[in-house]
Amino acid sequence: MLKDHPAWRDVEKSVRDMAAAFDQQDVTAVALAKAFAEIARRLLVAMEAGGTASSRLRAVVKALDLKTPNRELQSFLARE
Repeated sequence: MLKDHPAWRDVEKSVRDMAAAFDQQDVTAVALAKAFAEIARRLLVAMEAGGTASSRLRAVVKALDLKTPNRELQSFLARE
């Protein structure tokens, strides 16, 4: 089960970190987006470590990665 895997603790920590960010007076959308990206990345790591793969979650992680070129995202979205 996914929650039994040690990598799940990293997911839980990332969720707590994002929740704490909401309590900050000067929280920004960028900070929340980075926290969300970290949750997605760690969830993917935990899922893969637990033996499950998710191409949709991999796509989410790639889309949230600021290193992914905008043209790549636009090309993907244009296929809808």
